[in-house]
Amino acid sequence: LGEFGADNTLGYSYAEGDLNRISTNATGYANGGPENISRVEYYRYIAEQGINRGFAFTVWDAGPESNKTIHKRKDASTTKNYDINYFSVQSYSPKNTTKSTVEDTSIWVEDVKDALFASGEWPLGVEDHKKNAIEITLYPNPANNFIQIRTPLEINTIQIYSLTGALVSKKQLTTKEMDISFLSPGLYQMNISFENGGFSSKKVFVK
Repeated sequence: LGEFGADNTLGYSYAEGDLNRISTNATGYANGGPENISRVEYYRYIAEQGINRGFAFTVWDAGPESNKTIHKRKDASTTKNYDINYFSVQSYSPKNTTKSTVEDTSIWVEDVKDALFASGEWPLGVEDHKKNAIEITLYPNPANNFIQIRTPLEINTIQIYSLTGALVSKKQLTTKEMDISFLSPGLYQMNISFENGGFSSKKVFVK
C-alpha cells in the first residue's frame, strides 16, 4: 500500500521499542513520522479506491516491524514487537524518550484491518466483509461530555485511539451513550464492534 505506510508514527521502531536509528540525522535517530489517524485513513482510502475499481491488493507483514502492517507473523522466533502504547517522546533533540519494554503479542493491527474493510463496494465472493462494515452516526460531534452512537445494532465494545495511535480507552457498552468527559480536547479515532460481528470506525472531535 505504498511507502507512506512504511513510515512509523513518531519515528518509532517496533523492534527496538524506541526511536529508529538513522545515521543521516544529526541526533542519530528518527524525528517523527505520520500521525496514526492520517496513516490509517490513507490505508482506508487506498483500499476503497482499489475495491471500487475491482483491483486486488495485498497487505503484508514486515517481520519485526510488523505493527505497521495488518497481520503480524508468528513463524519466526526472532520476530518481536514492542507495544507503542508504552512509548513516549519528550524531546527529539536532544533525544529524550520513554522506551517500551512491553512485548506486543497481538496478531492483528486492528485499526488498519478495520479500515481496509470499512469502505468500498466489495465484489461477489467477499460479501461477508461487505456485510461487516456498519454505517453509524456519532452525535454530537464535536462533543463535550457524552456522545451518542446512532445505530439499530447492539454494541459490543468501543476502542478509542489518540492521534499517536495510543489506545486511550476500551469499554464494553450496554447503552448507546458513552461518557467521554475523561478525554482531553482533540481528535480521536473511535472503533466500534457490534454483537453481530460487524464494526465501524469514526473520528470524533472532543471540545
